[in-house]
Amino acid sequence: MPLGITTSTIYTFVGQEARGLGGVFWRLFWKVTLSAALLVVLHGLVGSRGVSRGSAQDDASLLTQLVAYVAVGVYFGAILGAAAGVFAALWRLFGPSLLVVLFVAPVLMFLVLWLFHGSISSSAIHFLDSVAESARREGLQHTAQASEGMRLSCGGGAIAVFFLVLLSPFLLADIGLILVDSGVLWAFLKFAGGMALAFIAATSIAFLFAAPILVLALIRRGRQRFAQGPCGPSGVP
Repeated sequence: MPLGITTSTIYTFVGQEARGLGGVFWRLFWKVTLSAALLVVLHGLVGSRGVSRGSAQDDASLLTQLVAYVAVGVYFGAILGAAAGVFAALWRLFGPSLLVVLFVAPVLMFLVLWLFHGSISSSAIHFLDSVAESARREGLQHTAQASEGMRLSCGGGAIAVFFLVLLSPFLLADIGLILVDSGVLWAFLKFAGGMALAFIAATSIAFLFAAPILVLALIRRGRQRFAQGPCGPSGVP
């Protein structure tokens, strides 16, 4: 252990880092949440200015609307505030390197998924053809029509549209009956396996790119803050 650095000093620094991350998250979280809530409430009140008031029923309705505006504002504000707070905490850890990773890593993932596009598309089309054929045999006309419609979408390149089929109510009701067909089940496993392989490859490549950059940035910025002393500033540099 380097001269002058003790276990107690390291514990103190780790505690400082934890408080610093919590501090930058909380400061941005409550500010964004409060600001968003106020904007929603003000927007709602401005929109309801033309409502006639005077009776007890009107006053109660206005109070109910105000409570609803506050609840909606706090809900969406908390989501935005959490996102802003997390970004601020990550920025404190990694600095500008975070922007490089946030921009390049998704691009790499998209490129890898695009390379798998042909095989995914063909397996999706094969699966939907099997679903449509099985659904027609079972007399499930709505499912057959939906599968054929999704097949056209997949053929046009919109592979993500495929998942809308799995979320449709009639297919959820019919999927157990359809997957009893061994041909449909095998086609689904091939499609699911292709999608899983593509996502694993895309995620792995993005991770291999991002991990060294983030680790080096974390070490560099951590050493800078450690050099300031255990009681150094805990805000965003």
